[in-house]
Amino acid sequence: MTKDGKKVICMIGTYPPPVHGQAVAFEMLAESPEVLSRYHVIKVDYAPKRQLNKYMMIPYKLLRNFSMIQTLKKVVRDNQVDIFYLGMSSSNQGAVRDLLITTTIEKALSRAKFIIHHHGGNFRTFYEKTDDKHRSMVNYYLERTDCVIVLTPKLIKLFDGLISEDKVKVVSNGISATNKIAEEIIEQKIYALKQHSTIHILYLSNMIRTKGYYELLQSAPLLLDAGIDFDITFAGAFRSTSDETQFNKYIKIHQLEKNVRYAGLVTGNDKNKLLEVSNIFVLPTSYPNEGQPISILESMAAGMAIVTTDHGGISDVIKNEKNGIIIETITPDEIANAIFRLSSDRHFLAKICAENQRVSNEQYMEEHYVQKMLVIFNDYSK
Repeated sequence: MTKDGKKVICMIGTYPPPVHGQAVAFEMLAESPEVLSRYHVIKVDYAPKRQLNKYMMIPYKLLRNFSMIQTLKKVVRDNQVDIFYLGMSSSNQGAVRDLLITTTIEKALSRAKFIIHHHGGNFRTFYEKTDDKHRSMVNYYLERTDCVIVLTPKLIKLFDGLISEDKVKVVSNGISATNKIAEEIIEQKIYALKQHSTIHILYLSNMIRTKGYYELLQSAPLLLDAGIDFDITFAGAFRSTSDETQFNKYIKIHQLEKNVRYAGLVTGNDKNKLLEVSNIFVLPTSYPNEGQPISILESMAAGMAIVTTDHGGISDVIKNEKNGIIIETITPDEIANAIFRLSSDRHFLAKICAENQRVSNEQYMEEHYVQKMLVIFNDYSK
C-alpha cells in the first residue's frame, strides 16, 4: 500500500508496441482512470519491441527477459505489492519466462495475490502437447495462482483439472473508448445498406495465414462472378515479405485492383475511418492462440455483420444467423457464400448490424471490461 492509501498492482505483460489484443487490453487497464484512482499501477513490459530474423530473435528475447526480471526484482524489493497480475503465455518459451517471473515474486506471494490472465484460446492444446519439463513449469506457477481469468465461458474448460473452477473468472475484452463510432454515423451506414449501396468488406487483423486473409482474397473473384457490388479492405501488418508479394501478385493476376485494397497497419483515426464505412467484417480464423478477437468486438460496435469461424471463444460472441455467419470450413467458396447471404438480403444485414451495435454498447465497451477487472482486483486485494 502506498502513502496515499492505494493498493499496489504490478501488471506484468505486453504493452504496445506491437499492437495486438493482449497489448491493447493491458494498456487499457493500466491507463484506466478508474483503476488509477484506486490503485498504484506498476507496469512491467516483456514484449519484444523489434522484429528481427529468427536467428537474432532468440538472443534478443533472452536479453529482454533478463532485463524484465531485473526490473521485477527491483519492484519486489522497493514496493509492498498487493497484486501481481500476469499475462500468461502458452508456449515453451513463455512457460520458461512465466516460471522465472513466478520464482522472482514467490517470496512476495506470502502477502500478495497472484492473478494470471489468459488472453488466447490455445492453452490446453499447448499444455497437453508439450513435454514433461515444460508442463511441470506450468504446474508450478498454476499451483501458486489465486485466480485465472479467461475471455469467454467456453474457455473455462482450458483449465479443467489444473485449478479449481471457483478460481477461474470470465472477463470479456472491451473496446477502447477511442474506437467508439458516433451513433449517427452508424445509423446512416445502416440506412444506406437498405438502398443497396456498395458492400464494404473489412479484414482488420495481422496478416497471418491462419487468420484467413488469403482465403478471403481468393473469394473476391467468386463475388465478382456472383455480380455483387463490393470492395474489400485488408488492414494489418504482414509477417513476411513473401506473403505480401504473393498477396499483391494474386490481386494483379485476377485484376482485382478496383475491388481490393491493402491499407497496411492502421491505428487511431485511420482505423476509425475504416470502421465507419465498412459493413461486413471477415475473420475466417484458425489462428492457434485465438481467444476473443478485439477486432470482432470493434466491428460489432461499428454496426457491422461478422463472418468468422467457431474457433477459440468466438462462438460465445457470434451466433450463426443471429449476428453474423459462422462458416464451417475456411474456403473461398464458404466465405463468398456467407458474404452473398448477407449482401443479397439487405434487411437481414441491416438488422444484424443494428443488433451488433446494441449488444456491444451493452456488453463489450471499455467501461465494462474495466469494471469487471476492478471487481476481481477488489476481491483479491481485501
